[in-house]
Parts: sequence; structure tokens; C-alpha cells
Amino acid sequence: MYKTLVAFFLTLLVMQATDLELICGSVDSNGSVVSAQDDVNVFYDELLVSSSSMKYDRNSSIIDFEGDIRLTKGSEFFIAGERLQINTQEQTKSFEPLFLHQKQSNLWFSATSAKARGPVYELEDAIVSSCNPLKPEWKISYSSGQYDTEQKWVDLYNIVFYAGDVPFFYLPYFAFSTDTTRRSGFLIPTLGISATEGIVYEQPYYIAVDNSWDMEIRVQKRTDRGEGLFTDIRFVDSATSKGKIAMGYFHELNDDNETFGWSNKEHFGIDIDYDGTHYIDSWFKGDVTDKLFTDIQLYNDVDYVSLQSRKDTLIDTSTFLTSRINYMIYGESNYLGLYTKYFYDMTADTTTNTLQELPQMQYHKYVDNLFWDSLSYSFDYTTTARKRVNNVNAYENVFTAPVVFSTALFGDYLNISLSEDISLSNINFHQTDGNTSFEEGNFFNVSQTLRVNTDVMKKYEENIHAIRFGASYLFPGTESKSGFYENKEGQFDDETCTTGELCEFVQGSIEPVDKKVDVEFIQYLFDAKGQEWFYHKVAQPITIEDNTTFGSLENEIRIKLTDNVTLYNDTFYDMQTDKFAKVSSSLSYNGRGLTTSLGHLFQDQPQINRFSDYYTFRLKYNSGKYTYILEHAYDNLLKEGRNSIVGLKMKKRCWSYELQFSERVIPTSSASLTDQYLSFRINLIPIAGVGYQHELSSEQK
Repeated sequence: MYKTLVAFFLTLLVMQATDLELICGSVDSNGSVVSAQDDVNVFYDELLVSSSSMKYDRNSSIIDFEGDIRLTKGSEFFIAGERLQINTQEQTKSFEPLFLHQKQSNLWFSATSAKARGPVYELEDAIVSSCNPLKPEWKISYSSGQYDTEQKWVDLYNIVFYAGDVPFFYLPYFAFSTDTTRRSGFLIPTLGISATEGIVYEQPYYIAVDNSWDMEIRVQKRTDRGEGLFTDIRFVDSATSKGKIAMGYFHELNDDNETFGWSNKEHFGIDIDYDGTHYIDSWFKGDVTDKLFTDIQLYNDVDYVSLQSRKDTLIDTSTFLTSRINYMIYGESNYLGLYTKYFYDMTADTTTNTLQELPQMQYHKYVDNLFWDSLSYSFDYTTTARKRVNNVNAYENVFTAPVVFSTALFGDYLNISLSEDISLSNINFHQTDGNTSFEEGNFFNVSQTLRVNTDVMKKYEENIHAIRFGASYLFPGTESKSGFYENKEGQFDDETCTTGELCEFVQGSIEPVDKKVDVEFIQYLFDAKGQEWFYHKVAQPITIEDNTTFGSLENEIRIKLTDNVTLYNDTFYDMQTDKFAKVSSSLSYNGRGLTTSLGHLFQDQPQINRFSDYYTFRLKYNSGKYTYILEHAYDNLLKEGRNSIVGLKMKKRCWSYELQFSERVIPTSSASLTDQYLSFRINLIPIAGVGYQHELSSEQK
């Protein structure tokens, strides 16, 4: 009770001169000086200060704290020290020594002495880090510095970076932000050395104006090659739409590089990714949704790709780009889509002869009942314009309308359906110079398909076994062809197709429809929880005409050997050539921080004269503190590795680093470039980081 009365009396007395509240165990007043002892707590200027003792001189407006000082400002920061002097009139503070912990960023500052005027702290002979203060794994020492607690900005002078107690780097000046929220500023730079391109330096700068968009600008310098500027813009323009625009420009120092044969002195490009929903669907009644998807890639040459920053994943070595803009609107019964495709071969000198799809429109009527429940129908109409600057253009219309009767017999054990499939096509041509020798074509086909399948299931004590067996029989029906679709000169049968030939415009099969049988067998095994652990499918197409021929036999199997191990294989065997057409296999493990897979792909595609045989291996292990990465692709035909990554990542609360060796095949305008890089990146959380890349070798193939 006595303590409370003293505190109340002194609070009234002191607040006549300043906004200060005092609570303590004992107090003494001698003229203008008030002395407090035993568990002293002072509230002043949004600060809570506790200490062993305190003296306050009302005439000088100076408060002196001594012994076990603790100063806090809400949840912003915490300060500890032995001596603290506050001048309430000049709004200054002096500390000897000081330990300041910034709670949001987890940074701490330790100084022999410090002064503060308002929100700005001036520190002398100090250390900053975010690691354990008793034994920091990294720290920065500096002769002097300033920390603005309102702006959350730090300026340091004559700094030395330490790894533990070992100094390894000096800078005369260093500045950073303690604000961990999204804001503008410099990001981690990348420094590298290349035997062919000299010193490679890239400095990114991040711009965050508001929550709806941000931008990253990367300045790139290659001392023996040139300089460039690359920009990424991300934006959210509504609650249901977002996009990204990436563009760049690079200027070569010389007109030509004899070592790699760059085709252009300037390399530039742009990528536009955008997707969103709900633009005009509110204009319609009922459950209607519309979507827009954009993926545009426009580069002046393939070298633009190789100049991009090397990431942790393997580089896509494709030199053929496809840009798309798709819009669709659909409801419960109808679908309308508008698509455009633009193809660009970065190894070609021009795209004037490249056939583009500008545009394609599709209307689809979903399956609906016709007169009664057992009879259903749907139809689809597609019109496509295939255009280019030079040579022949084509305009094709395709209409399909299946009518299906379906029923179930023997207590739903046997499902039967009979469909009448109607197909109509029309194509006409236009020569860019006004002349064309291609005939307009019409194609009409009516065929019938009988489908039979059964689904059975049996439950055991711990497993469920499900089997599906199905077969379909295609009847050719009626067919009529004219003009283009007659294939009078047999051009559709050529294995190769060149610009301006009829075979360029063949979409799908327009050969006579043969009698065909498709047989399919599928089985599943599930555990008591409904989790699949075994899947097996066998499918065989059979063509029945004068001579019965078997198509490629497919055998697909997926086995979950344990909760973490999965074995997969999908094999296609060509019954005509007695050869494997495609074999895809993988063995994967996922659990206890380890994700790994071994895969193999074998594929024979004689129609496009392509043969593939390669292995892939991926491993990623996360032990909590460390992450190990290993990736490798091996071409069994060329007997050489294609892309490889070996990496180590370490992440703690206060710092992280990445060490990585990579070998990549990068496309260029003249051929392909195989390079080997050793990269290292360190990040001192949350203040800064730096990356370094060293080129071990570079070879043109």
C-alpha cells in the first residue's frame, strides 16, 4: 500500500514537468533530485525502463539509470545495459554499454557506448548479428553506425565481416534495412568468372510500390562480352487474375564472337504470362465461368535464353517456342473457346514460312439426354485458320456429333453402349501471291461403335480388389471424300514433309476408317483405408480388314512397394515390327526428408525419324539443417551426360548458404554450348547476401 501511494504521489509531481511515470520499492527526494531504489520501473515516451536505481533532476531534466537496465518499446525492440542517461528536454539518450535486440528482424546490436536522439541511435565500436549472442556464427564489427528505429534503416562505417571469430571481408561502408516486410531495395548480387566472357556480375534491384504489383530489375555485365538489362514485372489486377512480364536486352561488345559465333550483336526478348477468370460471366444467367490464359514468348534469337540467370533447375534446351493466347467461356451445357498459337524456331532466319494457328475457335455441346435417359448426344465444331506470310494458307472446319445409346444388364454387371459418330470436314486454301494449285476438300464419315464393359469389386479382410474389363468394336459405316482429302498424289504417306506440300495441312488421320477392336483390362488393389497400392492396365488395338493387324500392345503397371517406394512402368510393343515402340520406367522414394527417383525413357518414332534413349536421376534430401541435391541426365545413344547438378544447401535461423556444381547444355544460335559452373551463395539473414559463379569449362558442340 505504501509503495502504491508513493508511486501515485511522485507521478503527479513529476508529470507537472514531463510525461513520466515511476514505480519503485523505495524513494527519496532531496531538493530537485528524486532518487529511487529497488525494482525501479519508469514509463516515458512509450518506453518502459527498469533498473536497480534511478536519479531524476527536475532542474536539468536528466534521468540517470544504473544497474541491470532493461528498456523496451512495445514489441519493436529490447535494450539492455548498465548505465543509461535520458535528457527529457533534449530528447536524447546515452548508453554505456548497449545491447539492442530488434524483435521483427531478430537482429541485435552490441556497442561499448551509444547515443540516441529521437528514433535514431548512434553506436560506437559495435557488433551486429542475428545469431546466438553468446557465440555468433557470423557477425559484423564496425567503428561507428546509425540505426533509425522508425525508418528501420542501418548505416555502418569501417565494417569487418566475421565467420565466427575469423575476419574475412572489409568494407568502408555498408547499409541495410531491418524491415522484413515487402519493400524496395537491392537483392543478393551474383559474381562470376568465365574463361570466355570474363567477369560476370549481375545486380538485382527490387521495387515494391504497392501490394498490387512489384518489379525486379537486373543489371548484367560480362566484361569480355557485353552488358544487358533484364526486368520481371509481377502484378495482380483483380482478385481472380494475375500476370508476369519478363523482358530483357543484351548488347555484344563485338559484331561477332569467333569462339561461339553469336548471330546477332543485340539479343532481346519478352515473356508474358497471364491468367484470370470472371471477366464477362456476370453478364450471363446461371453457372457460367470465363477464363483467359496467355503464354507469349518472343525472342530475336536463341542466345537470349543462354543469357538468363542460371537457376537451380535444369535449363530447357528447346529452340522451338510456342506462344498461346486462349480464352474460354463455359457453363453447365456449353463451351466456347478461342485459341491462338504462334510458333517460332529460334534457329531459323525467318518465320515467314512457319505455319501459324491464328486463330482457332471451338464450340462444344456437353453430353445431354435426347428424348430419354438412355439416349444422349453431344457435338463439337472447330474452325482453324493456318496462316503464314509466304506460301499457302488454309482454313479448315471440322464438325463431330456422336449419338450414344447406353444401358446396363444383369443387375448393372454389364454396361453396353452403341454410338453413331458423325464427322464432317471442309478445307480450302489461299496462296499469298493469289495463286494456288491445292483443291478445296470435303470429308464426310459416319461410323458406329459398340462398347461393352464390366466393373466388379471384391472386399477382403485388409484389401479391396477392383477389375474393369472392356472392349469396343468400330464399324466403318459410310464415307465420302473429295479434293484435298482424296490424297491423289500420295503425299500424305511421305515420312518427311516440306514447306508448301499438302501434308503440312493434315490434322489427324484422314485415311479410310477400318474395322477396329479395342480391348482393355484394368485392375486395382486398395488397402483398408482406400489407398491404391497396385494398378495394372493392358490395352490392345486390333484392326480387322482383309488382314487382321495388331497395333501397339500397352502394358502399364504401378506398384506401391511400401508407403514410400513406388515402381512404375509403361510399355508399348509394336506387334507389326516386333519391337518396343516406347518404354517408360521409374523407381521413386518419398519420405523421411528424402525424395529420389530413377527414370528411363526409350522411344522409337520412325515417322519423324526420332529415337530416344536416356536415363534421369534425381535426389533431394532434407535433414532439417542441410539439403542435398543431385540431378543427372544421361543420353544412352550419345553415351554422354546431358545435364547435371550437385548441390548442398544449409539453412539456419540466422544464415544460409548454397554450394552447387552444374553442367548444362545451353542452346546458342550456332550450335549448343556445354558449360560447367561452380556457384556459391551465402545469405546473412536478414541483412544481405552474395552469390559467386566460376566457370570451370565451356565447350561448343
